[in-house]
Amino acid sequence: MYQDTDRRHELRRPLVSRRYGLTGQPDYLVETADGVVPVEVKSRDYPRIGPRDSDVAQLMAYCVLIEETYHFRPAHGVIQYADRCQTIQYTPQGRDRILRTLEEVREASHTQSVHRDHDRPQRCRACGFRSVCDEALE
Repeated sequence: MYQDTDRRHELRRPLVSRRYGLTGQPDYLVETADGVVPVEVKSRDYPRIGPRDSDVAQLMAYCVLIEETYHFRPAHGVIQYADRCQTIQYTPQGRDRILRTLEEVREASHTQSVHRDHDRPQRCRACGFRSVCDEALE
């Protein structure tokens, strides 16, 4: 239906859900026999432990946006890594999880302090908030 990977062409407008305060633009929307499917393209190889939670969350958000915009529930979405493709089912549990995450982000935006949610020094070193974080590792 459209793509958002070739910057030379006019881009489609992002998908918007006022109901959930969510906006996003998948790299591709593909019309299949099962309906519209979002495809997110990643330049890195498939992670050895499986799709990253953030990649799945992004795809689930796109599925919510398709549901809101086109008024039907997509069966799945696709993450296209550099070396392989991964289909992710859009389940009621996946939908509920991304909506809970959105609510948690909204609630956290009203607090003075957000706690670190990991124990990985490499991730901590790359964080843009490291210089002001009271919980920085190392």
